[in-house]
Amino acid sequence: MNRRTYYDFLQIRSDAEPEVIDAVYRRLCRKYHPDVNHDLESEQRIRNLNEAYAVLGDPVRRKAYDKALEETRMTPFSRTAKAGSGGQDPSEEALLEEALSCVADYFSHLRDQRFHLAYRLLSEADRKRIPLRDFLDWQEAVCGMFQIGDVAVSVFRTHRMPGRLMGADILAEGHEIDLSRDGVQSFQMIKVLVRERDEWRIRLGYEEVRGLAAKFRLMAESTHPRVTDAEDLLRLAEREAYLFKRYEIPFSLVLFHVRDAAADAGSRGLWEVKTHSWISHSMDMLRQTDVLAWTEAGDGILLLAHTDQKQGQTAVRKLAGQVERLAAGEGANVLFQWTVSQYSGLSLEAWMNRLQRSLQHKALKRAARES
Repeated sequence: MNRRTYYDFLQIRSDAEPEVIDAVYRRLCRKYHPDVNHDLESEQRIRNLNEAYAVLGDPVRRKAYDKALEETRMTPFSRTAKAGSGGQDPSEEALLEEALSCVADYFSHLRDQRFHLAYRLLSEADRKRIPLRDFLDWQEAVCGMFQIGDVAVSVFRTHRMPGRLMGADILAEGHEIDLSRDGVQSFQMIKVLVRERDEWRIRLGYEEVRGLAAKFRLMAESTHPRVTDAEDLLRLAEREAYLFKRYEIPFSLVLFHVRDAAADAGSRGLWEVKTHSWISHSMDMLRQTDVLAWTEAGDGILLLAHTDQKQGQTAVRKLAGQVERLAAGEGANVLFQWTVSQYSGLSLEAWMNRLQRSLQHKALKRAARES
């Protein structure tokens, strides 16, 4: 097996953009940090990540590394293609080209939503086990969350019996658009191919896909933004809690209030009208998955689906900045106070109580500093 490269450590393609490298490095460090990941290998993973990022995160060092990498190794398919008489014969090269085409066609069909054609490329065992209707439902549910971009394919390894090529593992690397966040993310996956009746077919590897379809539908249901009441928002939070417990999909809640810094805003009703107007005009700072509600006390609640604590803090800072700018345009000086918490398994009632205490504590600390 080939020695792993720095790109392997970061789980990215060799042509990844610098911002992709930065984002992936931060995400993997959070995932494998020994303080949160108690796996025995987490410390070594962090060392590998730091070593890889020290090189790939520096344009000059990365260029030198890429040059050295190119000189010392070739991609699996390039290596077998150039092996001459010591490698596979021309007919095997042609078979591997067909394998690459099969996987490329599969992703092309998925991208263009030609799911019937993608289904035909599955192995006979998969088609017997998974009905066409289930496959279509699954792919339609995925399309509600992700849109596939261009995909590059290469031969990762081959499987042989004496004198005969029986299968191949094809590495697919590409990008997809996360429709809920309007962001682009990279992916890598291995597709296992088998020879059936002199044709390449993809072995899907799932016993059934109904559960996967249900997962993506639940995720997509939260992609319709709206302003609602507090009770409805908590019902939505219960659904997000289910997604977290079953699929470990994070989400966060934000509790905030907007106060007049000069304590001279007039009646509470007038101030709330102004506050709601500023927040309403700032909703474009939020994502489609985010839901807003107001409590009877006049505080705002934001449900941030598919969002961890750090991402939630970034989102609320942007919202606060926009509200302050809008208020300043009307001659008001506002105080936007907030607290954010990522769901960790508490009951929703206990979680909301904790948020309220946190917000009250921040208000008291600020009042003490100003007195």
